Amino acid sequence: EEYREYSYAMSHALYMASQWARFADLGVRWTASNDLIGKKPGLSRTLFGGAPGFVRTPDAIVREQLSGFFHGGGHVVDSEVKENEKVSTRETPLGSSYEALVTTAAVDKDGALSVLVVNRSPDKDIKSRVDLGSFRHAGTADVSVVAGRSYDDFNNDEHPDAVTIKKSHATAKDGSLHWTFAAHSVTLLRFPPPTSH
Repeated sequence: EEYREYSYAMSHALYMASQWARFADLGVRWTASNDLIGKKPGLSRTLFGGAPGFVRTPDAIVREQLSGFFHGGGHVVDSEVKENEKVSTRETPLGSSYEALVTTAAVDKDGALSVLVVNRSPDKDIKSRVDLGSFRHAGTADVSVVAGRSYDDFNNDEHPDAVTIKKSHATAKDGSLHWTFAAHSVTLLRFPPPTSH
């Protein structure tokens, strides 16, 4: 009753992105969770909502964002989060907190390193340093971020772009990148290899 939109809001997209990250680490290339189109009018647990609007849900937008990551023809490489922030919850059978950041990384067939970071905190931006280790890169990163204004934002006929992909670039220096991962966001950092001359 309090959160009827949970199955098609940004919070669900965060859940799915964190599952895809965990599955990637296990060698599972892709999993599906929702129907493509709803049978009844209005939004439901679907990628494109119901008739008549067929609005793209945050889940569909994150899938678009991560398509190259999962279909890049590469392989998963080790990643870890040191001193991960905790998000407090009510008491559950699984405890009363969970880790805010979920990550995975892959090197694609072109030699680019992609780092997927899901910030599952509903309200806290997390500043972090992405250490690229021995990976040689071109010095810049392509960045895409999916996040609404709030954890429970969703797209509908009145607001079809409440949740979108925002693209930008960043500069990595000395093998690392300082980045603030916005609350309730899915961020993909792609570091191309050095250009050959």
